[in-house]
Amino acid sequence: MFHTCFLYALLIYMATHNEIGILGELIAEKYLKSIGCRIINKNFLRTWGEIDLIVLAKDKTLVFVEVKTMRKNAFLKPEDNATYSKLEKVKRTAMFYVGENQKLISDKRGWRVDVVSILLPQNFSIASEVNMKKFVKKFSDYKLNHFENV
Repeated sequence: MFHTCFLYALLIYMATHNEIGILGELIAEKYLKSIGCRIINKNFLRTWGEIDLIVLAKDKTLVFVEVKTMRKNAFLKPEDNATYSKLEKVKRTAMFYVGENQKLISDKRGWRVDVVSILLPQNFSIASEVNMKKFVKKFSDYKLNHFENV
């Protein structure tokens, strides 16, 4: 019985965790577009790492964005989860992407890795929402930080 309850609780946590991650990426995408970025790719995945968003900044710099989202917590901020190890994986994946997509690199600007962190209210829930994209358009109760060239 305990085993079944534990698995059920884990599945609920994972669904909620994944929903928060997806929501964070949608919020980050909306924010990046609002500052003049053009979305090039989403969830670029290789065996050694994933890049949440790849964008072309207003100044033509190719930017690889790691998005970190979490509910409000007394001890941590979302950007605290952008660990050295995680950012090294992002950079390695970015170097692979750059090698395959030289035409996107500006000779003057190059590329960089940014972190966008999103802090949601502690009691946040989207269980009643059917369409997350519509939800993002009307949802504004969050704190967003953008760290460039991490």
